[in-house]
Amino acid sequence: MSSFKDLVDRTFLSAHGVPENKRKYIDSEITKNITFDLIDLSENFVVEHGEGTGSFENNEEFDIEVLAYGKLIKDNDYKYDTKYASFRGSKNCDFILYSDANSTIIFNEHTSSNKGVHNLDKEDKDTGHTKFQKVEIQLRDSIKKMLEVDEINDFITTCSTKICLCSYKLYNGENNTQKAFNRPLAVLAKEVGEDGIKLSSPEIEQYGFEYRRISHDYSFKIS
Repeated sequence: MSSFKDLVDRTFLSAHGVPENKRKYIDSEITKNITFDLIDLSENFVVEHGEGTGSFENNEEFDIEVLAYGKLIKDNDYKYDTKYASFRGSKNCDFILYSDANSTIIFNEHTSSNKGVHNLDKEDKDTGHTKFQKVEIQLRDSIKKMLEVDEINDFITTCSTKICLCSYKLYNGENNTQKAFNRPLAVLAKEVGEDGIKLSSPEIEQYGFEYRRISHDYSFKIS
């Protein structure tokens, strides 16, 4: 298996100017489970199906390499050291998934709401962006930061399937109004199922990636 983690460890932090004695390398897990979930901000981020905030399907039982990209950036963002502040203000996705068996790479960001889906499309007063828009920005910036490294750019270019995926979860406890707001999106999620809905995003597509969004009610099919 060709390891994306090894390539990232060898090139990414060095290319972005993080001194060797300060580097904290990327956490990764490998799973070949037929179904599994990912959960952010957890030491063990590959969890049982249904227990996380993003679900995946791996029917061929390929080795899926999962890299905690968001944590890598946070671990190496030296906020109080202006000399090594390469990642200051960087917008990052949560995970990168890679399958050598079917040459697939997925940049994955998770978001959620306990106030209905309309809350995901509600503009933040400070940024002017909705949660869904923030996800798109985080995915775009993560690709850009990765592709700035020549060896990683060459590696990703060879992947047959390149996807940016927004995984969203709606929690229970909604009132009737929230359920009404959620219903159209729930119908759409059912229609697109395991592939998620493909959305237009010129800023992501310029890097050769598709942009897709999927509800936690469904598992995104990797194989």
